[in-house]
Amino acid sequence: MKTKLNSQIILFAVLLILGEALTLIFCACFINVPQKFTDLVPTAMYTFTYNITIEKNLLSILLFSGSIIILIYYILKKKSSNHAPQPLSSEMLFLVMIIAGVATSFIAYRHNRQLMILPLLFLLFIIDRKLIPSGVCSFILASYALIGLYRLAVILGFPMQLSNSYVSVAALILSAIPLCFKDKKLAYYRFSAICNFFTPLTLLVFLQNKYIWKNELYVYSVPMPLLLTILLFLLIFEIEAIKLIRNKKSSFLDFEGITLGSCISIINCNRFDGTGVIMPADIHHPFENIIGFQQIFELGQKSFLEYTPISGEYSLVQGFVHFLWGDGGKFSNYHATRNLFFLFIIVILILLLKNITERSFLLLISLFFYMPSYNRYALILPIMVLLIQPKLRQNHRLWLIAYSLTSVLHALYYPAFGVAIAFAFLPFAIWLLIDYVKSGIFKAELKTWPFYVSVIPCAILLCIMLRPVLGTALHTLVYSKASTVSEGLARFGSSPPTWFFPLLNSLPILKLCLWHGLTFLLPAAFVWLSVMLLMEQGNVTIKNKRLIVNNWKEFLLQLSFVIAPIISFTFSTLTKHSKSIFSRSLGMLIAEAIVLLVYYCKKASKATILLTCILCASALCLYTADNTEPIDSSRATITLSPCYYVPDTFTRVDDQEIQLLGKGFCDSAMYENIVTASKQYQPLINNNLMNVPGQYGYFYLMGASGTGTIELTEAKGYERAKEAYDAAQKTNSVIALPSRSYEIYYFYKKVLTSGDYVYQSENGTFFPADGTLTNAEIKNQNKQYHFIDGATAKIIDPPKETDLNALSAAWGASFDSLKGLFEQPSIEYQLTQNDHSVNITFPEGLEGETADFLYLEFDDSSFTELLTSTEAGALSKYFFRAIKNPNQLVHLSYVDDDGEEYSISCQLLGGKLLIPLGGGTHWLLHCHASISLQLTDADTNLALPKIEKLEFLQLRDL
Repeated sequence: MKTKLNSQIILFAVLLILGEALTLIFCACFINVPQKFTDLVPTAMYTFTYNITIEKNLLSILLFSGSIIILIYYILKKKSSNHAPQPLSSEMLFLVMIIAGVATSFIAYRHNRQLMILPLLFLLFIIDRKLIPSGVCSFILASYALIGLYRLAVILGFPMQLSNSYVSVAALILSAIPLCFKDKKLAYYRFSAICNFFTPLTLLVFLQNKYIWKNELYVYSVPMPLLLTILLFLLIFEIEAIKLIRNKKSSFLDFEGITLGSCISIINCNRFDGTGVIMPADIHHPFENIIGFQQIFELGQKSFLEYTPISGEYSLVQGFVHFLWGDGGKFSNYHATRNLFFLFIIVILILLLKNITERSFLLLISLFFYMPSYNRYALILPIMVLLIQPKLRQNHRLWLIAYSLTSVLHALYYPAFGVAIAFAFLPFAIWLLIDYVKSGIFKAELKTWPFYVSVIPCAILLCIMLRPVLGTALHTLVYSKASTVSEGLARFGSSPPTWFFPLLNSLPILKLCLWHGLTFLLPAAFVWLSVMLLMEQGNVTIKNKRLIVNNWKEFLLQLSFVIAPIISFTFSTLTKHSKSIFSRSLGMLIAEAIVLLVYYCKKASKATILLTCILCASALCLYTADNTEPIDSSRATITLSPCYYVPDTFTRVDDQEIQLLGKGFCDSAMYENIVTASKQYQPLINNNLMNVPGQYGYFYLMGASGTGTIELTEAKGYERAKEAYDAAQKTNSVIALPSRSYEIYYFYKKVLTSGDYVYQSENGTFFPADGTLTNAEIKNQNKQYHFIDGATAKIIDPPKETDLNALSAAWGASFDSLKGLFEQPSIEYQLTQNDHSVNITFPEGLEGETADFLYLEFDDSSFTELLTSTEAGALSKYFFRAIKNPNQLVHLSYVDDDGEEYSISCQLLGGKLLIPLGGGTHWLLHCHASISLQLTDADTNLALPKIEKLEFLQLRDL
């Protein structure tokens, strides 16, 4: 057994070492290779000329090569694994998980609150190792019971702030008291049972209603539905705790002195965020989470026919909670209803988990588990836990119904994750369906009424959802085409943030290696571990030179946990953030960690269990700390504070001016913009609006009907632009153009030049043409267009200079992959190069619509190369992006029909530039006699390098 234990752990360690080496080699070899693009979809990655395909390729190589090595390892063993699993003892599981989690938090982030548990662990280890689960659970419960008592004291008028250090020390002392009793296990049970009575009081943080603004105290009432809901939860949890306290058992085989209410309250306390009625100073993202419910159920918009949810129907669900519990959807209640939304998810999750794992283990997971406030993740874990319910899997019909409904609902909710889980469980679903028919159960159930009572409503519900499912599928396909290798920021070339592994600040190269390694190796490690479990649970052996799966049911179920992250990472790798370890991989990784822990911690071999405990505990603490550790950060200022403190830059508002804003505190500048936009666009409120007045928040607060995806800033690339333009025409929408017109050039050019829309100067918008004007008259009127500023909703003049940063250089470096998008019109021009400028003149004039883009290649023989960072010393060139001429700007200027001069500027970088001429102000609809090019460095004029290639290009029409 020892050899087996060591061989599996050694294999995993070797894979991690090889994976880290491969990651760094990829970084060194491919970091400065240009990205290959399939369309003009400018995002942050373009701006910084990143190449994110190499990161997607790297993760794919890590996932599949590591999995193949593991498969070969198990196949070469040629031994049956029919022996019964020999799981680690409960105390060993606790010991391994606590040490792994605490050590990870401290080493990676120097977070030390949980270090207080180590003295207790040492004491328990010396006195009686079997008391470790009891002692650890008591410490956890005591910590949150003290917070619950503090929240009760605040309700009763206690005015002081509480320190998390005091909580930790007091919990340590209290949780050591049971060691003084003769029957220590019974004492711990009784102590924890009492703590369970006070832990749910942490929910009283929902009722926090005191605010300090400019040294004065203000009290705001909590919405009555929210108040009643929290009191109902408290009542249920306290009744559960009282039943536990009244339990008269005198001996306990397992420590079970834990209520579900405590687990729910602890997770909620760790993730509770926001600032009460201090509204977010963001007019876009909060409203993005709730606007779908308003558009569809309040304003009567037809989903995917009029209003198009941009990434799924998630805003219907949170929007419903916000409307019902937030006083009719008042924005001042946003934080409260968002926290309640996640509380509902937590309740569902704990009720599902209780059927799979014992209470003590569930409590430990509750401590480590951090539920992100990003609502797209909300359903991943509950659905995965639902589909592994032991009793549900024993009923073929009910499991297949649950799978069908959750797959469709999750795909509607957020397709990127919903589809991943649906496809992951599909092999198991097919096997279960075949077994359902072959076993005769299906034939027998056809003669019973429960079959029809369950199947018919499910079929009707699936038919009702057919249209939105089809709309979601088509919309997702459109957006996936434009999203491929174009989202997010690349990890390679970025520096680790200061909070990451502060102990290694003096060793920057090692810190950088860990920064890159953790990003890719942790996702890969979970897939590798899942493959190990796949081989064990399936009891895969070799017989007569054939690979035999002896337990297909468990094999296919575990295969789901291999497939789900692989599909999910395909999407989330493209949306990395340069200052977060996991970014959008977080939701699937958390779900994988918890599912593997609760389902396999006592079913696999000792080696695999040990790997599962260490990997999952460490990863969960990394996830948590990456998003702020429980009770050790800014969250403590909420849960351990007697009131909220309002910044002086905020102003008090009530619901009289803007009813849906509600009563509370709003950022002064944001409030002024909201009031201005409401007055300015009130005459348009009865129209279908697209990008008028800009952000989601203005639409929501005005109660305006938005068409398409509402925000035109996402109409990037051909497919997205076509979808938006078709939606605008079908709904006769009024359109406002966003200021960075070059980002949505397909759509921008179509609106200006097609003759379908006429500009109205009084409100800065384009109305559908009614046939009273000729095309020439429409184009002449459209010359006077203005933009709508998304942040302020104000009408603004087009800029005199359009700053493209590194966009043109990114497109230019990848021009070979973009050539198929253009035609090369026949344009006569004369090129004259002076000392500090290049003039391109057109003898017959150049109509703007004739040339959408200009491609330039400069002689790069004299270019100088620098790095984006030198933090890693002499090895920097292997880990950071190389940039040529970072401070040199090319300025392209031209004159419009009215004699006004405009310009476009972009970074020179590698010397290949694809410049969107049509995205410049007053290029389209105007005739130009010449173009002038200049090069500057810190406002100093330089001689332009020799132009090796110059092409005018016309983009394909929408």
